[in-house]
Amino acid sequence: MVRTRAPGGGRKPKGPVAARSQLTVRIPDDQRAELEAAARKRGRNLTDELLGRLRASFAREREQKRDPAMRAIGFLIAATAEEIHKQQSLSKDWQRNPFMFRAFRYAVAKLLEALDPPGEAKSPLNIKELRKQPENKLWQSMADWYETPEAAGSMAAESVLRELYRRAPLHPLWAPTLHEVDEYHPEFGGMGRQIAHLMEETFYDMSRVRHALGIDKDQTRRKHR
Repeated sequence: MVRTRAPGGGRKPKGPVAARSQLTVRIPDDQRAELEAAARKRGRNLTDELLGRLRASFAREREQKRDPAMRAIGFLIAATAEEIHKQQSLSKDWQRNPFMFRAFRYAVAKLLEALDPPGEAKSPLNIKELRKQPENKLWQSMADWYETPEAAGSMAAESVLRELYRRAPLHPLWAPTLHEVDEYHPEFGGMGRQIAHLMEETFYDMSRVRHALGIDKDQTRRKHR
């Protein structure tokens, strides 16, 4: 008699995991062997090894879309962090150590100050023209955002922090609003759809950021949620 697995039976995964669905794929034997070897080396099962490499592939693809100057500055900031905690005894959980993190914050400020281009800090938008259309809320929001460097920086930081603590790929109330942007402003070339896609990509990246920084476990870092 053939035994069948009871509903809910089988080996249970260890620790908290995201919801998963089954997908059957066929891969060459040599690639499976390579995956199994890599999984053994990292102490995880074949599924987790494959998922990890898929996530890394998506993250690398998104990184390649970034502006080259952004990638370059990101590299310099990472190099600065490594310079601060390059000693093995200082590198453990440096992002949760008040001294080490504040040293990093100061170093990044010094780095960006040195890279600051000379000249007048003039808004890239024509703020006066935007202010002439008070009925257009989108224009007014953009004018508020880019009126001064401080305003643009503050808005950008708050936006990133909101994304960092967001718990869903796209809020159901936002999707219709983004679709309205495309419907009423065709001159934007599908900006609403592009924003929705970007928000979904950002959500998956931010979930890994929260895990790496230990934010989900640290109650003191949830004030921006």
